[in-house]
Amino acid sequence: MLHGGIRHVAISYYEQALVINLAIGDKEGEASSLGNLGNVMLFMEKVRHGRFLL
Repeated sequence: MLHGGIRHVAISYYEQALVINLAIGDKEGEASSLGNLGNVMLFMEKVRHGRFLL
């Protein structure tokens, strides 16, 4: 639960940051938020796939 919860908190923060960056027109911040979201989601998918292989 701890690790999964941390990932969901990270996703929430990155989503909030994305909304803020879109609102203020910060393209670099927008790209960073999207990249970070993608990294967390990619990692979560790798974890799911790894559990399937066990």
